[in-house]
Amino acid sequence: MLGGAAAVMAGGVSGSILTRSLVSETAASEADLSVAGDEVEVRNEELAAVWLDIVAEWAYDVPSGEDPDEVRVTALAGPSADGREPVGRETSDEAFLEADGELVITGDLLDTDVFEAEDLRPDGGGETTDTEVSIAVEFELLDEDGLVIAADSATDTATVAISKSDYDPEEYGSVAAAGELTVEVE
Repeated sequence: MLGGAAAVMAGGVSGSILTRSLVSETAASEADLSVAGDEVEVRNEELAAVWLDIVAEWAYDVPSGEDPDEVRVTALAGPSADGREPVGRETSDEAFLEADGELVITGDLLDTDVFEAEDLRPDGGGETTDTEVSIAVEFELLDEDGLVIAADSATDTATVAISKSDYDPEEYGSVAAAGELTVEVE
């Protein structure tokens, strides 16, 4: 890795990939975060979760004189770049001027204050609700005083599509019955 640079690579929802490539010793890296969306068809089921899974491969190389202490990788999601909230964060203790590693972050978008299950689900049968999700992965290397000495981030947008089936179970079943009432006395 080149001096004075930080990099992070991550994977996320449904095989998404974040790639970093260093351009030069002093240039910033070019970021790509590709997060695949998901779609599902429901009948009467409730939405239990919308999971964001990120596998973040991070790397850094800081100049001598710095004192690395902790790597922090945060996954954020929201309806827009301005509305993102943390979905999950993982950390790793580090004590070297140059290092790399991997952190796995998993979080439920419905646990944030920006997504509600009822907003993602369509009202009527045969309808689909497409929800754009703005996603970011942020990498920070902190020193012992909590100061950021290396950082990087990447963003992407993915779509969650939820369709409500217009399936009518009464079209596929029938029932016939016969019976009687009986009065009993003592």
